[in-house]
Amino acid sequence: LKPQGLELTRDYLQRWGANWRTQAPARLLIEHDLASLRDGEAPVEKVVFVSRVLPDPVNIGYEDIRNVIVTELNGRPIRDLATFRQAMDEPRGGFHVLRLLPGQHRAAVVFRAGELAQAGDRISQLYGVPQRH
Repeated sequence: LKPQGLELTRDYLQRWGANWRTQAPARLLIEHDLASLRDGEAPVEKVVFVSRVLPDPVNIGYEDIRNVIVTELNGRPIRDLATFRQAMDEPRGGFHVLRLLPGQHRAAVVFRAGELAQAGDRISQLYGVPQRH
């Protein structure tokens, strides 16, 4: 199981209910509004974020991560889910390094690529998350 980013959408934000504009995480609301302003400009960039980290020995210490925006993965700027998935296939020096938008509790998240690959089945079974190959 590889870390899976999500593209920020209005539908995701509306999961916070009828008052989603006041209930959803402020950083995601700001990025959603900024992305809306950029629509029509080329190239169109999407906001890619990690909604949460599922607790497992492979990611001890990262369980509190929620709704953080990914700016770079393994040295590649992240502009959409396609670039996120491509970067996941290219660990650097045996590590996956996610750089996060400043001001989100952490500057980066680091996983050992081999351990992450081995934890995939365990995390998938424990949390009922389908694996992407």
